[in-house]
Amino acid sequence: MKTNRRASKVPQPSQADRRPLVLACTGGSCSASKGSKKLIKSLRTYADVVEVRCQKICEGPVCGLMVGGHLEWFENLRGRKSHADLERLVRHDVPSSRTERRRVIGRRDKLR
Repeated sequence: MKTNRRASKVPQPSQADRRPLVLACTGGSCSASKGSKKLIKSLRTYADVVEVRCQKICEGPVCGLMVGGHLEWFENLRGRKSHADLERLVRHDVPSSRTERRRVIGRRDKLR
């Protein structure tokens, strides 16, 4: 039986063509927090958002994304400024000082 060799040469999207991946906590306090749904909706325009179970951080809306090859978690993402800072980080990979303050150090590279 012959195999179709052309099928194996389908071009894969390059790293530049892929959309960033954002993990959004949908635990009880995160999903009930002010601005959670609005944040997820706005992030969907720039990234692929995957809703994940509670991450046991419980400080407002919590999102995780790949930064420098590591999964980093950010907490307390309630206001417009924090939403804009996170979108800037997702789109341009440039963290602000406010975003750095919201980083959860103990959860690096961890997913429940």
